[in-house]
Amino acid sequence: MPPPSALLHVTGLHVFGMVVWALASALLVALTMAWTVHWLRHPRIARGHAHNPVMGHFWGAPAMTLMTVGAGTLSLGEDWVGSTAAVHVDAVLWTGGTLLGLVTAVWIPSTRSARTPPSAGG
Repeated sequence: MPPPSALLHVTGLHVFGMVVWALASALLVALTMAWTVHWLRHPRIARGHAHNPVMGHFWGAPAMTLMTVGAGTLSLGEDWVGSTAAVHVDAVLWTGGTLLGLVTAVWIPSTRSARTPPSAGG
């Protein structure tokens, strides 16, 4: 069996990773713009999504997206944006994702426990 480092040098893997990272970055920008427009035009509906017992749990996804695109920028974006910019973009996205994740980890469960009546059975 070849050493683990030999497994990382697959022809075309770097290019494939760059394409996936670029697509994820473009989707992050597009969906962030759509989300912002939705909150500005329909704030009542947007707040309703957060209070929905099923949809509210998806608020963790944006935090994970920020950190994933940030990690991709750090590991793959260097070729496109340079080392310094890649580190800065990753730091901003990773910090934003971490803070958003912490907020949603407290906010979403607290809205559930505040609105859920205790069960009769204990």
